[in-house]
Amino acid sequence: MKKSFIKFLIGTALVTALLSSEETPGKEKNWSIGASANTAYNYLWRGFRLHDSMCIQPGAEISIDDLSIGWWGSIGTGGDIAPGFHESDIYAGYSVPMPFFEKLSISSGFTFYLFPLNVKSGNNGYRGLDYSVEGYLGSGLTLGKGKFSIEPGITWYIDNLFGQYLDMSVPLSIALIDKKTSFSISPAFNLGAYFGPDISDDGFNALMMRIDFPLAVKALELSPFVYYQIALKDSYTSAFSGGLSIALSY
Repeated sequence: MKKSFIKFLIGTALVTALLSSEETPGKEKNWSIGASANTAYNYLWRGFRLHDSMCIQPGAEISIDDLSIGWWGSIGTGGDIAPGFHESDIYAGYSVPMPFFEKLSISSGFTFYLFPLNVKSGNNGYRGLDYSVEGYLGSGLTLGKGKFSIEPGITWYIDNLFGQYLDMSVPLSIALIDKKTSFSISPAFNLGAYFGPDISDDGFNALMMRIDFPLAVKALELSPFVYYQIALKDSYTSAFSGGLSIALSY
């Protein structure tokens, strides 16, 4: 597993370097800075339920052209695990449209997951770990006309501890009253012993569905959302989540 992960990281780094080398000489760089905060009941992730209570999830990101670097965290307020700062992630990613077909994009990047409380509850999904490192490679296609757009994509993740994972998402956006209401459906596919040796199911493990209702006010966006996760195997959890996402960008 370690050799495969190292090869994957090297490959991801090479892809990121190749993507970034496609910049046009003399092109002015575009910068943006953003901050976000989510409140949600139930923290659902890739077929698992990591919190079964209200949680607060702050984040911050800086983007330079197609490169994004950011931080994201999750604070639990109780439930079946102790309240506190359960997750703190640092990530970097690069996404660029293909020059021969700009509706097709290629992305790559890394995420460093840190679990500050090192919670060892059997239901929290962290398995008592302090951290893990994940790399990813992905591709997406943007299609649409007028008020409708669809952006199917597939992303391959590999983690130094958890194994491999495929995310196949099909987001659909519809413009209602000059706003974009989005619906997405994402089958989750495991490759190997994902999330530890006690869960080693290969194949489809869960189906995730989400609807967002974004309301933009200048640089501020409020987005109520609902989310439902359907378990396809006994090791995973069917559950409902909903909340409010707040994002501010410059």
